[in-house]
Amino acid sequence: MSNITAAAIEQLSHWGRELGLQVIKQSSGADPGAVIFDTISSAQAQGAEVILADTAGRLHNKAHLVRELAKIDKIICARVESGIYRKVLIIDATTGQNALRQAEIFKEAIGVDSAILTKYDSTAKGGIVIPLCRTCQIPFSFLCTGEELNHITPFNKESYLDSLIEVS
Repeated sequence: MSNITAAAIEQLSHWGRELGLQVIKQSSGADPGAVIFDTISSAQAQGAEVILADTAGRLHNKAHLVRELAKIDKIICARVESGIYRKVLIIDATTGQNALRQAEIFKEAIGVDSAILTKYDSTAKGGIVIPLCRTCQIPFSFLCTGEELNHITPFNKESYLDSLIEVS
């Protein structure tokens, strides 16, 4: 397990503890398909209504990671009731045009229901939102301006457009 992966797992575990949520994880190098299978089994046994699966790190330019994402998707589709599964793409505002290619590949591989724009508090204006909505037909659901829970707000296209064209 790389330091990045270990840090991500620790961050998710931290937020799980902070919010009183169960975090299902396995040992280093575990098959992600097995992790999602176990997570769904646990959630169903406990009567949980929501599962969040963090699939970060599956870069669109790494074919084996996209295939891994498709495998995770297939397992979820086979185990959960149709119509309740949502796939949300997290877009970093600083990524730029590379985000468009990422969205295209992920949409082709598994479908994408909506997107969240993060790091909107950076110097980047997040202009990628418009081509993603237009080219990929992906709506945005949330906008993140920091690392705290209160920095996550529902996406409002009017205020987003106002801030995008705002002259400093």
